[in-house]
Amino acid sequence: MDWILLGKVVVTLFALAGGIATVMRRADWLFCLFLVSTGFGGFFIYAGTIWQPYKVVGLWALSYIIFLDQSWIKRLKGPEALLWWASLFWLLITCGLGYLIEAPIEETSLELQGKALRPLVQWYAYASALCLVPLAVLGLACRHARRRLFEVYVVTGAVVCLGGYVQWLSFRMGFEFMPIVRLNGETQIGAFAVGQQVVQRVNSFAGEPKGLGLFLMPLFWIALLGRTAPARERRWWASYWFAAAVGLLIVLTYSTAALIAMVLSAFLMVVLLGSGMRRLLVPLGLLAALGAGFALLSPGAASDGEFLETLRARTVDRLDESLGERLETEALDYMTEEKPYLLPSGLGIGMYSYHLPGLRHAWGVEPIDSGWVTWLLDIGLIGTFLLAGFFAVVFTRSLRQMPGAERGERAHIACILAALLAAACMNAGTGAILQMMLWAGAALAYAPKKHIYASSARPRPSLDSLVQFRPPA
Repeated sequence: MDWILLGKVVVTLFALAGGIATVMRRADWLFCLFLVSTGFGGFFIYAGTIWQPYKVVGLWALSYIIFLDQSWIKRLKGPEALLWWASLFWLLITCGLGYLIEAPIEETSLELQGKALRPLVQWYAYASALCLVPLAVLGLACRHARRRLFEVYVVTGAVVCLGGYVQWLSFRMGFEFMPIVRLNGETQIGAFAVGQQVVQRVNSFAGEPKGLGLFLMPLFWIALLGRTAPARERRWWASYWFAAAVGLLIVLTYSTAALIAMVLSAFLMVVLLGSGMRRLLVPLGLLAALGAGFALLSPGAASDGEFLETLRARTVDRLDESLGERLETEALDYMTEEKPYLLPSGLGIGMYSYHLPGLRHAWGVEPIDSGWVTWLLDIGLIGTFLLAGFFAVVFTRSLRQMPGAERGERAHIACILAALLAAACMNAGTGAILQMMLWAGAALAYAPKKHIYASSARPRPSLDSLVQFRPPA
């Protein structure tokens, strides 16, 4: 199959759908379309830079909030609005710094993006992520739009999961399905070696195994936490079987970032949800057992009982062996030892590849896996603290204000905050700013307008109290 041609068709369809939603002034459609597009990162076209579905939809979203509807400016208020505007302003400054700070490595004629283009392209990536917040404020104002968001995400997740399991079958049956496509048309299968065994990795339509994990991680917790709602408030997607299907596929990515984020987010969920989450420990144990049994059947995945050793090789052992050689370590050493005076501002958006050797190739720039380290290089400590502060304020304010939400929406808000936490955990191993902004915007859209707990003397509610509510008799 001509995967390059298929990528052009898919990206064109997303561009047309985004244009229709924009012309019809349907911010809710546009927001849902952006969420859908993040699951199809394996398709792209090249036009000056690589355009994936979320990039073309992001262009429509940015145009929408700038030219068609500016009412979000008045509706976005409070500390989170101040931090959002400060982050946007700092992005503009660091984009300019990308042209002003002298980079020691010269550009070559083979690069896709030179020094003149890269700061602008990378600034657009950050700006399209930030635009999701006002788009959510516009598009998720009504209850139907907010509920539709979950339905669209779950249906898209089911399609992506189906593609992942078809790809898993393709490994066993010997046919090609959704390989990783490179710019020159070459196709690859994600795989790694453990001793003498070669373990193949699932990526579905997401392009990369860790991209699939990034898309599915929030969905796993949404499906699982949806079970904490009373039966009459429970949606159809709140199913242990659906959570199992999503969780198993995350395991089959064998993504170090996804596997570690799953453990880390589970720990955070237990801490934040208290007894509400402990009620799910038994189902979580069953899911883990099913996952181990299923993954043992995966081709090349230690079918002789070495599955746990395979997971260990992709998590603890990999981090222990490569910690000193990882790009994150090299980047942090460069910033703290050679450019400590640039720690507050960063090197300029996207310009770290002209400071660290060996990252630029004819097919593009080799990315630094950790989103948090990338932020430090691009926008410095100031920008990183602004973004982290924005997410922290959104999370804590939504948590405090949720008792004022309608009873039927509380479990939804808990799911959104769980999705935000899961995306933040994934950001440690891969760039997740799009997913974090997406769920932060959804949290703002759900939060009631008035402050429920105006007095600091009143106790703050825990997330546990929000998911363990009972309907009135």
